[in-house]
Amino acid sequence: MPQWEADMKKTTGICFLAIVLALGAAGGYALLRHVPQIGPKAPELLLATEEDAQEVPDALEIMKIQEPYRYVLQEKDGVLVVYEYDGETVRMETGIQTQGFDDATRLLLRQGIHVKNDEELYDLLESYSS
Repeated sequence: MPQWEADMKKTTGICFLAIVLALGAAGGYALLRHVPQIGPKAPELLLATEEDAQEVPDALEIMKIQEPYRYVLQEKDGVLVVYEYDGETVRMETGIQTQGFDDATRLLLRQGIHVKNDEELYDLLESYSS
């Protein structure tokens, strides 16, 4: 086989590969344009206004109504307290100090952590006391 034929086959092969890669990239781009983008939404959550932040508890309140629960855990004067489902009747004052809890847990306790049953209650109390 003459050298020019070998060079021609090599050039043709490289061109064919370049075309396949270009078509694949174009197809991938077209496909990605139709996929919902999740990433760009995340910074908006970090930049939420106070008005947006107030809507979140309303949404949480709706979800709480739909899910049955038996107890509510809340922080009262720096101590973890277990209330009945009504959120007013004290079931038990645990004596567990909340000052050592992380900020996220303390925030949840201020809003009230809803507990479905005795088993879940004792599991949570055990985790908070250790």
